[in-house]
Amino acid sequence: MFGHRYFGARYFGGRFFGDGGVAGSGASAAEIWAYVLSNGKSAGQTLVETLSGIETLLARNCLDEQVQGAYTAADALRILLAVAAGKTTINALGGGAAVVEFQAVDDSGVVVSATMDGSERTAVTLTPTEST
Repeated sequence: MFGHRYFGARYFGGRFFGDGGVAGSGASAAEIWAYVLSNGKSAGQTLVETLSGIETLLARNCLDEQVQGAYTAADALRILLAVAAGKTTINALGGGAAVVEFQAVDDSGVVVSATMDGSERTAVTLTPTEST
């Protein structure tokens, strides 16, 4: 009637009572952390290793991973953003040729420069780094 039920046992005001309703001595925190799991390591060791692995994954910046040649995922995003939302400058060269430049969204420089002949790109220069 009183207390919370967990897997057939009860927890009353800071005391754990097993299935029989009798106060159990339970294991100490030190005993729990020292308990050897099926992987042959203590619960404490396993937790530390798991947390270390999670920290490594979180610290790794996925945007720094190379996705095409020397270009990283961050480079690809910067290139796409410049073409989709950056300012455009078109320099006509005559005879249907032109150089089209796409600025970084923050106006830090030219990210994509394309030499055009009509509607075809004949050369493309990509400079996705922050120092453009």
